[in-house]
Amino acid sequence: MDEESAAVIDHFNYDALDEGDHTRIVVSPKNLINAPTIVGNQNTQPLLFEGTGLILDKD
Repeated sequence: MDEESAAVIDHFNYDALDEGDHTRIVVSPKNLINAPTIVGNQNTQPLLFEGTGLILDKD
């Protein structure tokens, strides 16, 4: 289970309007997965993401 207030942090691809935590991330369309249900059908614009992430562990 994730810790309370956990967030994805990216110190290189953060939004210019981010308030310094680097938790509002800009993702290039070329780095999006092929999952239309999640990211939509037309991935021509960067995706703005702010939230938590999940780690899948094969074990």
